Amino acid sequence: MIVFKECLYAGWVPAIIEEEFKYFYYRGLSEYPRIQEYLLDTFRPAQDRYQTALDYFFPNGIPEVK
Repeated sequence: MIVFKECLYAGWVPAIIEEEFKYFYYRGLSEYPRIQEYLLDTFRPAQDRYQTALDYFFPNGIPEVK
């Protein structure tokens, strides 16, 4: 939840790491100091899946809260 919240705060598309990808996520976290691509290669497709869901449910964009 912290990563999700921080993505929203930064204005990035958040990601939900699904169960089938959690070991890739863990590997990405443990190897991040040496090989950043492991984490990025896990996170970006998760962002794409989340963006696809947003586009489906909000085809005209997310309405602004006033």
